[in-house]
Amino acid sequence: MKKMILLYSYPNDMNKKISDICLACEIECKKIPKRRFLQTIGNHTGAPGHEGTGEVYEGNALDEPVMLLAGMNGRELDNILDTFKNLGVPSVGFKAIVTSHNINWTIFALYEELAREREAIQKRQG
Repeated sequence: MKKMILLYSYPNDMNKKISDICLACEIECKKIPKRRFLQTIGNHTGAPGHEGTGEVYEGNALDEPVMLLAGMNGRELDNILDTFKNLGVPSVGFKAIVTSHNINWTIFALYEELAREREAIQKRQG
């Protein structure tokens, strides 16, 4: 999978800043339009075998933005996240790596999983 960052429900000003950084770092950046939220993450990355259904989502955007990172090793992930931080990109609560486990999910399924994980961490922290 090629190096890629997928952005869901990001404000336009942040899309531009992240896109510019990705361009300089030779990482593809895709803002996924709300109407495509019913397609799989694999479809959004262009992964083979993940053709779209053509189904269009007409509901609300996500409550919080989500950033998905694909095709990068640990050092590359650390570097791009450090670059975002150093250049003033606000941290987002929901970040994830595209994996063989979540590539078949829609963004809604991933969002729910990330929300459950956040809630479990908050409970453990008291």
